[in-house]
Amino acid sequence: QRVITCGLVIGLTLLSVKYPLTNEVTFIDIGQGDSILVRDWTGKNLLIDVGGRLSFSSKEQWRQGHQTSNAQKTLIPYLKSRGIHTIDQLLVTHADTDHMGDIEVVAKAIRIKEILTSQGSLSQPSFVRRLRGLKCHVSVLAAGDQLPIMGSVLQVL
Repeated sequence: QRVITCGLVIGLTLLSVKYPLTNEVTFIDIGQGDSILVRDWTGKNLLIDVGGRLSFSSKEQWRQGHQTSNAQKTLIPYLKSRGIHTIDQLLVTHADTDHMGDIEVVAKAIRIKEILTSQGSLSQPSFVRRLRGLKCHVSVLAAGDQLPIMGSVLQVL
């Protein structure tokens, strides 16, 4: 009977990591900025920004050596530790490197179903090229749009 009880406790603990018992909002320090994970009790998730490292170095690329991205150090391990292997929606607030610079790194490690961004961000050709390379569905948000999550909505201002 103890074995069954222990098994149930372990099983429920593991399930609560992948499927939270309540809605969650987590702010993740990703170096230069923050990433925000919004996850509801059904397992649906929305990730706001993925971060990236701004480079002020004037060294040639071959002299800089290998650098691990902030996403590889913090964001991806955190998401995987919470049982997240698919991001339902990734909201990129704007196309600055410190908000979306690690987007390819994250997309390589974790499947992204949909990327949400603004029309203004799509006016930057380098950002559009990067999005096309990801081969994800991209939706454009505008003021007044609503994102349903956690039994409520997030309103785009």
